[in-house]
Amino acid sequence: MAWVAGAAFFLAAPGARAGDVSLGLQGSWSEDFEYGVGARLNLDLSDRRAGLAAAVTFDYFFPEAVFGVEPTYWELNGSLIYKLGDSNLQPYVGTGLNLAHASVSVEGVGSASEDEIGVNLLGGVKLGRSLFGEVRYEIKGGEQLVISVGFLF
Repeated sequence: MAWVAGAAFFLAAPGARAGDVSLGLQGSWSEDFEYGVGARLNLDLSDRRAGLAAAVTFDYFFPEAVFGVEPTYWELNGSLIYKLGDSNLQPYVGTGLNLAHASVSVEGVGSASEDEIGVNLLGGVKLGRSLFGEVRYEIKGGEQLVISVGFLF
């Protein structure tokens, strides 16, 4: 998918103010499309409800071309997450919406694309203020398992 990588939860570090925004980069692996890179926007919503955050992610995957068929695949995810702790090692869970875009281009024939909307379920852990790891399962939409690791700025 385009620019807002796969689904993730923001876990504010101890002392972070509600409404804090973090931007980050992530690398992802999917069971169907292998490796991808992406970006993440995290927003702390604990001023509305303790432990609540939102994440918008975009992952662009690099599926392999086969027999002149050039596939393209990206995902955009928007998720609500809930922090399960407030220590240096912060687990979280969440759910959200997934937009999956797949297209193929066949040399000398043409191209086709399809967009699907689905739901994702996710869980992960954040280490300190910056490092995170996440597992996301997509129901409909991408219909796959995605594992992401990354860094928030």
